Amino acid sequence: MRKTWPKTSGVVIRGRTLLQDELVLIRKLIRDNPTWGRTRISEAVCRALDWRQPNGRLKDRGCRVALLKLEMLGFLSLPPKKIDRGGQPPHIETNSNLDQTEIRQMPQVLELRLVESVRDSRLWNSLIANHHYLGLATPVGRLVRYLILGDGAILGAISFSDAAWSINGRDELLLEFGLNRQEIRSAVVSNNRFLILPHVQVRNLASRVLALATSQLLLDWKAKFMSTPQFFETFVDPRRFEGTCYRAANWTLVGKTKGFAKHGATHRNERLPKLLFMLGIGYNCQRFLRERFLEPSHRAA
Repeated sequence: MRKTWPKTSGVVIRGRTLLQDELVLIRKLIRDNPTWGRTRISEAVCRALDWRQPNGRLKDRGCRVALLKLEMLGFLSLPPKKIDRGGQPPHIETNSNLDQTEIRQMPQVLELRLVESVRDSRLWNSLIANHHYLGLATPVGRLVRYLILGDGAILGAISFSDAAWSINGRDELLLEFGLNRQEIRSAVVSNNRFLILPHVQVRNLASRVLALATSQLLLDWKAKFMSTPQFFETFVDPRRFEGTCYRAANWTLVGKTKGFAKHGATHRNERLPKLLFMLGIGYNCQRFLRERFLEPSHRAA
């Protein structure tokens, strides 16, 4: 039995308020097209509701997550998946051909290569899957990935994605800065993966890569998504790291998370708070963080 939809206030899904007439439209699309799969339905919903990224592309993957949540809440029924991968991860190469000779000197030429080709994408995936403690995951939304090269050799990998949803401490901080809640998501970009390969033991390399990456990301993010972020964020597991390279790259410790992690359409308390670091883009943003956190606090985020 379907739940009763709130007629006046609607339901907030992924930061967007869906009203009853929009739910009726979604249900009609599903009912009138019984042969459509979930991807085609989500694309049609994006077009019907004009759900797009700043660069005009459909928010297809975000819409699919929203549809799954609506189904979980009992507001609609989606068709079964057409492809069942059995929950198995994609095949990951082992980097057996990667030169792992120990590197201890700062490279003369440090560069980031934007991941655009299938070959680079597979290499980036394999590096993260095989060497990053969080493993490989595909974030929903916008994503920019780089391979880190030093004098032509692969040193690691880094990526940036849409900001995390609903981090209370961060959101309160940015409201204080002057952003509204609708602006926060577009104003913040998350450094969601950062890897220096184990055989690369170069002092201060990580902070130099961060400085280079944040500078290059601004250009690539604007070119790809037609928007310019105002802040970077990242989450550091204090059981493993202290955030030394972020501090050295002028990022500011602004608090801790409460330990909730997103799993599909739900959040689960894993009781593993992370340190939240942020970097302001431009003088005003960075000055705000520095003045606000002259003595870094660990407020619950």
